[in-house]
Amino acid sequence: MTINMIIAVVLFVIAYGLIITDKFSRASIVLVTASAIIALKIIPNQKAAFEYLDLNTIYLLIGMMVLASVIKRSGLFQYMAIEAVKLTGKNPKIILIVLSAVIAITSAFLDNVTTILLLIPMILAIADTLKLDPAPFVISGIISSNIGGTATAVGDPPNIMIASQAKLSFMDFILNVAPATLISFVIIVGLLLFIYRKKLVLSEEVKEKNLQFVPSEAITNKSMLIKSVIILSFTIFMFMIHHVVDIELATIALGSSSLLVIISDVSFTEVVKDVEWETILFFTGLFIMVGGLQSTGVLEGLSKFIISLSRGSYFMASTSILWGSALISAFVDNIPYTAIMIPVISSLPFHNLHPLWWSLSLGTCLGGNGTIIGASANVVATAAIFTYCKRKITFVEFFKVGFPLMIVSILISNIYLYLRYLI
Repeated sequence: MTINMIIAVVLFVIAYGLIITDKFSRASIVLVTASAIIALKIIPNQKAAFEYLDLNTIYLLIGMMVLASVIKRSGLFQYMAIEAVKLTGKNPKIILIVLSAVIAITSAFLDNVTTILLLIPMILAIADTLKLDPAPFVISGIISSNIGGTATAVGDPPNIMIASQAKLSFMDFILNVAPATLISFVIIVGLLLFIYRKKLVLSEEVKEKNLQFVPSEAITNKSMLIKSVIILSFTIFMFMIHHVVDIELATIALGSSSLLVIISDVSFTEVVKDVEWETILFFTGLFIMVGGLQSTGVLEGLSKFIISLSRGSYFMASTSILWGSALISAFVDNIPYTAIMIPVISSLPFHNLHPLWWSLSLGTCLGGNGTIIGASANVVATAAIFTYCKRKITFVEFFKVGFPLMIVSILISNIYLYLRYLI
């Protein structure tokens, strides 16, 4: 290893150690680390460092946060929350199942971050309505989002990259990856219900109080509600066809949110205050940190090490790619890792690479459930719950649930891949 590689790894490990303690702001930690990476010439200069920023993700976050801020003012999320509570008989366990299913299905067709940003206000409103700890609903939503996003070619950025480079179709992912994610989803939700069984119980007082709720009373501004529904529907439609019309998600989000601000006649200054700027800055620093690992060759070295574990065996190649990708993606942004792994897998001397592509897809996407910063949706959701409810989900709290469930989902995927392709 070169001196720059060692420094990049040491800085990354130190930053993670500080994040785990939850004693300091995550954004401050990654920004200081990113500055050190630039100052120490791990990445040659500031201009080169900024090339690692995923501006599409950053602008998408800002746009969707503004959109959610305006919609929230109409009372739509509260209305949906009360309706959900009534339709499920005020049963928190059924609500968790339904929310998880809705989020998983939505994430299969929309970007995970977009799904979380759209639905997290409703999730928090439901928890508030039932006077329950929102953490179980938020964590199950995060995990479901990452599982659902794994199922299709457009659900998660790594899948988009794999589909493009390996010439795989939308139906290829539906037929080959979706079955594994469906099995994982059913088992994982069952485990979540068991883990949170004691927290998903209503008090008698709340049961009686909820009977008095009238959904229509949650609507605070009918005119704004109508405008919000129209713009939100248009935004979701554009998200679904963005690859066809060749418009980036960030462009759609920024355009739609700005239009809603204009026609709703709300103060842009007030709306911008609802943007979680600490989350935006966290991603900025994190992208540069991962850029340091990428520019020094650390990620490339890890990918080659994973492949070397296969020792020429088809089964071992699939298994090492699956587990290696999951463990790395739990701690490192899966987009640059996927970009490095694609040419590595393409060069392997096997007659059929398809099972290896499915291994990479399942590993990188499901691995995001391992830690609180393993995927963008995780960071966004945990930031939102603190912003709106002042309920902090710590690194350790999420890790105790997310990492074991990630291991379970990867084990399920491993068995699935072996039985279907490797026997």
